[in-house]
Amino acid sequence: MPGDSDIKDVFTWYATADNDARTGRSEGWITDFAATLQSEHSAATGRELTCFFHQGAIESCHDWEHRIRHGVASASAFIAFE
Repeated sequence: MPGDSDIKDVFTWYATADNDARTGRSEGWITDFAATLQSEHSAATGRELTCFFHQGAIESCHDWEHRIRHGVASASAFIAFE
């Protein structure tokens, strides 16, 4: 069962293919967006913004449905990329 450390401020939802690295970049634009959001929030408030932001393949042995439901329900904000 997830503990308090699993509770995030922001839950991000996106398709992995939408976050592919662009030419000359090591990270995708959604990764860049999330990093900028965290950096700007920290600079403005002095507090770290925690994000549920999964990168990489989803392994079948993980209980992803539970993690996603818990992540959405416990986050203060939900950002969907389409």
